[in-house]
Amino acid sequence: MVSGIVTKANAAEPVRLWTGFSSPVGMAFDANRNLFIAEWGAGRVSRIAPDGSRTTFAEGLSGPSGLTIDKDGSIYVASYSRDEIYRFTSSGDRETIITGLAT
Repeated sequence: MVSGIVTKANAAEPVRLWTGFSSPVGMAFDANRNLFIAEWGAGRVSRIAPDGSRTTFAEGLSGPSGLTIDKDGSIYVASYSRDEIYRFTSSGDRETIITGLAT
């Protein structure tokens, strides 16, 4: 991923799939092959479905800087700006599980 553009590499030349990412800093796949991308600059997490469709999974976040997905499908997002870690259900419900990380 360079300059907010995702491309698909092939033998001939890259094919542009999506544009408009704002400082993508973390990504992970869930068990259903959805790709989740933390966008620090936009304060959101985008979801790319296996069919290529793109939706906003979570927004209004303050500096999401990384994410991971556990075996149960919970999505964990670190907030660089707020020093917090959130847990999201697969449907997008958010819970702050860790706060006060800055020292």
